[in-house]
Amino acid sequence: TTHLRVNLPTQRGEAGAPLLNMKGEVVGIVVSSLENNSACYAVPIEAAEKIRSDFVRFGEARHGWIGGNISEAPEPVEGSRVEMTQIMEDTPAARAGIKRGDILLQVGRKKVAQPEDVLDASFFITAGDNVSITVMRGNQKLTFHVQAELHPASKNVPMLSDGTQVPTAADANRAMPLKLESAAQTTP
Repeated sequence: TTHLRVNLPTQRGEAGAPLLNMKGEVVGIVVSSLENNSACYAVPIEAAEKIRSDFVRFGEARHGWIGGNISEAPEPVEGSRVEMTQIMEDTPAARAGIKRGDILLQVGRKKVAQPEDVLDASFFITAGDNVSITVMRGNQKLTFHVQAELHPASKNVPMLSDGTQVPTAADANRAMPLKLESAAQTTP
């Protein structure tokens, strides 16, 4: 989702701090500061809320994916310059009937005009969500209902060099059994 650049001096360690508007409402979360500390970047509060919701529901972020690639179309169609350039086999997009060459008009409730709009809309899709996707195919406007899957990058489980799986946030919600490797030795 689009980051906010804010002309707000910040110091190291302030990532995660709330960004407030003049009414005292949280509108974003600071994620990084510029090297000279004269400004910072923040994610909009809606983006932070999506991640929080995923962690509450699943113990991890669950980014949705439909299985297609996009690029900027040479000519706008109904105000959109977003063209489906690839649909991977056996993906939600392929199963729904979306095809290469379709011009994306809307993802969920968000109308799209340029590729960045699709990236912003996609950020808010959680694996398992049913998403309506409207496209223009030739002279025909079509709406597909697609059930998003877990993004393949989210399926990669980090491993330590010895092959042990790195614990996730979901693991923190479960008790971790301890194993005693050796008994204490007493000296006579």
